[in-house]
Amino acid sequence: MTKTRVYSPPFTITPAIVNLVADIAEALGRLSLLTDTGTDLRLRRVNRIRTIRARWPSRVIP
Repeated sequence: MTKTRVYSPPFTITPAIVNLVADIAEALGRLSLLTDTGTDLRLRRVNRIRTIRARWPSRVIP
């Protein structure tokens, strides 16, 4: 039988590191909300224009 070695990383996870990671994740979440808003609004506008154009008759027959 072979023994399985347990990996020990070259660092120690401390409560301070966990708090820093949580702060970074929270900041990234806020940033993604701020940056996605403009793109979503533009995409909605473009889709609405496409919908209106699709409903509009291409030629008006007298």
